[in-house]
Amino acid sequence: MNKFDRNVNLAPMLGVTQNATRATHALTSAYTFNSAGPAIAARMIAPETGTITDVYVFVDVLFGSPGNLLLEVRGPHGTITSASLLGSKQFAGIGNDKWSKVTLDTPVAVTAGEIYWIIVGAVTADGSNNNVLLPKTVVYPNDLLARLFNGYTTTNGFVGSTNQGFPPALVCKFASGEYCGCPYTDTGSYTSNTDHKGLLIGPLSDDVIVSGALWSSPSSTFSGLRIYEGSQLPNATPSVLSMTFGNGVGAAGAVMFTPVRLARGKSYRAVMTFSGSSAGQGYYIINGQADWPELGTAVGMAGGAICSTRGASGGLSWTDEYDKLSRMSLIIGDAKRVPAGAVANGGRL
Repeated sequence: MNKFDRNVNLAPMLGVTQNATRATHALTSAYTFNSAGPAIAARMIAPETGTITDVYVFVDVLFGSPGNLLLEVRGPHGTITSASLLGSKQFAGIGNDKWSKVTLDTPVAVTAGEIYWIIVGAVTADGSNNNVLLPKTVVYPNDLLARLFNGYTTTNGFVGSTNQGFPPALVCKFASGEYCGCPYTDTGSYTSNTDHKGLLIGPLSDDVIVSGALWSSPSSTFSGLRIYEGSQLPNATPSVLSMTFGNGVGAAGAVMFTPVRLARGKSYRAVMTFSGSSAGQGYYIINGQADWPELGTAVGMAGGAICSTRGASGGLSWTDEYDKLSRMSLIIGDAKRVPAGAVANGGRL
């Protein structure tokens, strides 16, 4: 997603397939750095030299309402207990399963390649209203992001901590307009057995050869795969690819086909078709994205240039869902680099 997704070689696939689970960490007592209390943190290798102006924090409340929380930005240091305080802000979450946008009173300057820590803990132990859970996020399938924006938890102010191995549900915004972080907070599944469902991809900034597809939530009711050029409607004959699965391929979770070219400057919809009575297709979801649409259109995968799409079989419109990311992908056949540059709804691929 965001800066990391847009500037790496995306071979061998466009999209995601991994299953995921949602995990949480309870902030049930007051946090004091290097002393006491539970907290979560993102260990961030700064993607650029600039300033952090805002941090989006996702709050999932166990019961009651969000208590008073503390955001800290520390660094630059690879060991959290040796990281200096660079900025902080107290805030209260705006509700259950909601993102709060925390604007720093003074933007924090960071240097590309240095390590910084984005920390959230509770201000005081104020009873039920402070039983706040902050998701450690779904297991977002981007190995580079997991290394450059990695989640940690503590129960004692980071005297000791646990490396979670995947990003937390935090997003940093830079003065340049770039973002760094993970907006996906849960998973879900489509159930319609008539809609075509899959991915909107692009516009691409270079030609890409694709030769196969992968998907999770495998179902024997998947009947085929279609790739439409972006302007084509569901009732059209796909101009790129139309294939029907046979001999149980629909349950296998993968299919190869004669390579096809996706052209620079164009968008595409790669969708699964269905024939059974209960066809499930899983997706990641950005809970509470309606409050901050940019979390989908600028922070989602490839800077919002890859998201879910669906359309009724034979229908006259598509519904593009920037708060969702279908768990499927296209296999890049020639491992060609897909550089940053093309603009799509605030994001680039």
